[in-house]
Amino acid sequence: MGCTEVQTTKVRTFTIIGADREPEMFRTAELGRTVTKEAYHEAVPVLRAGLLAAQQQLRSASFPVIIVFGGVDKGGKIETINLLNEWLDPRWIVTRA
Repeated sequence: MGCTEVQTTKVRTFTIIGADREPEMFRTAELGRTVTKEAYHEAVPVLRAGLLAAQQQLRSASFPVIIVFGGVDKGGKIETINLLNEWLDPRWIVTRA
């Protein structure tokens, strides 16, 4: 799985990073960064397609993929998990609380 650039209808280009990239165990969010609603809605179909493609490729992997969410209460964990459950193919995910 490589790096794929997708040109959207406007000037914005979104890059979907594949498995050829160096793994980072714990990524941190940069605080203070914002995305306009227009840019978000434009990026959603591209990002969702990339997420579904990654999920299908990981189905044939020889290892399980576990995603752990942690943080303070009311920090948006549930909303993020629900969004992933909505975007991913439900036949291939298990969610535990």
